[in-house]
Amino acid sequence: MTRQKDAGWAWVCVVGSFYIHFIVIGLMQSFGVIYVELLDQFNSSRGETAWIGSLLSGLVLLLGPVGVVVLDLLGTRVTAILGAVLACVGCSVSFLAESLIFLYFSYGVIQGLGFNLMFITATVIVNQYFVKRRSLANALGSLGGGVGTLVLPPLLQVMMSEYTWRGALLITGGLVLNCAVFGTLFKPFYSKQELSDLKTETRKSGIWLYVHPVAVADIVGDEKLTEGLGCLFFLEGVVIFLGSPTAGWLYDATGDYAISFYAAGSLFIVGGAVILLYEVTHTCKQLRRHNTTKGRADNTGGVTEELLR
Repeated sequence: MTRQKDAGWAWVCVVGSFYIHFIVIGLMQSFGVIYVELLDQFNSSRGETAWIGSLLSGLVLLLGPVGVVVLDLLGTRVTAILGAVLACVGCSVSFLAESLIFLYFSYGVIQGLGFNLMFITATVIVNQYFVKRRSLANALGSLGGGVGTLVLPPLLQVMMSEYTWRGALLITGGLVLNCAVFGTLFKPFYSKQELSDLKTETRKSGIWLYVHPVAVADIVGDEKLTEGLGCLFFLEGVVIFLGSPTAGWLYDATGDYAISFYAAGSLFIVGGAVILLYEVTHTCKQLRRHNTTKGRADNTGGVTEELLR
């Protein structure tokens, strides 16, 4: 098939991205269902138990730079398949867990690493194949995360009621392994030589969009897309990594989740204020630069007119 952006195989990659988002985001958001069962199983504090889900969600983003290196070395297809196998192993062996420490490494670290490789590959491949319809393609791929968040929690609840939480994780491992099948759809758009050539070019773009991958692609360009996403995911992962345990500790200390919600809401306000400040500063600089350029042009025109007279 002829390689073409915004058409043909590009939409096949969106299908693969949809399922990977379905699994990765859906299971990250479904940990609360398993969390309640683990509290009773291991008789542990909320803060200690929350580390399992925090490791999973945080490492998906914190390991962004690692995913970039693996992606550059192995390519999109192999990286997605490797991630699916790792995540499947991490989820499935959690069936054998007899302690929280075991789950930290199996469900949190190993599965988190696998999810990281799948997630960054699913994001990069869509942005490589799309330009004009990049926002639409990212929206459709990311839609899988919303569907997974809607479907997987009740599905896990049903499986746990029938097979306990251990059996549910074993079955979930099979669902995760299906990501390897969809990963085979990720035919690289650029060869390694083409990516090397692209990195020698300079490209400029200064617009921040709501969709993160689209914004990164616009700002840093296709040639540095993987590196840009890796840095973005790492910074987001720092907050996600610490979020759940902090909320658990605050509950253990106060006996109420209200403080956790207040703290989370405050961070949203601060984040919004930083973005607003950036936009105002950036707009003012643009206006000042425009006025300066216009003034110079007017002065040059006036001098030229006087010389002609």
